[in-house]
Amino acid sequence: MKALALVAFAGAAMWAGEAAARQSFDRGLTVFAPQPLPGVALAEFTTRFKAEHERRAHNVRQAALRLHGLTLSPYEKLSYNRVVGPRDEHLGYRMAPAIDRGKYVDQSGGGVCQPSSTLHAAAVLGGLEIVERYAHTWVPVYIAPGFDASVSYGVKDLVIRNTHPFEVRVAVEAEADRVTIRLFGEKARNTYSDLRTEARSQRSFKTVVVADPTMGPGTERLELFGLDGYTVDRAVVTTHASGRTHVRKVRDDVYIPRDAIIMAGEELVPGESAAADTAPDFPTP
Repeated sequence: MKALALVAFAGAAMWAGEAAARQSFDRGLTVFAPQPLPGVALAEFTTRFKAEHERRAHNVRQAALRLHGLTLSPYEKLSYNRVVGPRDEHLGYRMAPAIDRGKYVDQSGGGVCQPSSTLHAAAVLGGLEIVERYAHTWVPVYIAPGFDASVSYGVKDLVIRNTHPFEVRVAVEAEADRVTIRLFGEKARNTYSDLRTEARSQRSFKTVVVADPTMGPGTERLELFGLDGYTVDRAVVTTHASGRTHVRKVRDDVYIPRDAIIMAGEELVPGESAAADTAPDFPTP
């Protein structure tokens, strides 16, 4: 099967460059953009989001910044849920769309899976061990399949372990439309790690046309864009300084298809809509 290169760009690692201590944006928004922590860079990963989706963007930054400055001693574990905390309003989280039992619902803290996914990707690239991690119900649009990490407080967690014989520090840069997580160590590694993903099977989404009597005949509106389902093979590839490569198979991910939903005037015949081919410009949790 063809590797998922077509979506890998969404979770590609990129250098964000040096940032000022603080950046101010419209509506009085201030986002913390710290300088890198001391040490040797082990890994970095960036994901993007839409700043105009203010509540979700706020939750992404709120959760991500709770990770900044954390230090993992050699062989110590980090629990994402323990660090980020309950998604309660008193901790600063807001109501935003989130996936709950295969459906979108407004929840306090909707969007906190994006920092967990970003941390998961950085941890894999940094050679840390993934102790606990779950895939999303549907393929997320802000990161490549197989790189994501779904979390739910008290139910699903992301737990990583520092496998290095030195401390690893976590640095976060949260900007208006992206979050970057960097890992720093006390010394350089002699290995390079990567996560290899490949689609073993694919299941196409269906288009569901729902009549809306409030809409004019022949009109239509895309309510929810469709996502194909995938079974994704995953393997961690470790390359040593000598050039020797070790491939370790890890658990496959299964993403179910998500039906496209079209709201249409009553005279529209199901199956004639073309709206499902157009994805609106917003991320999934």
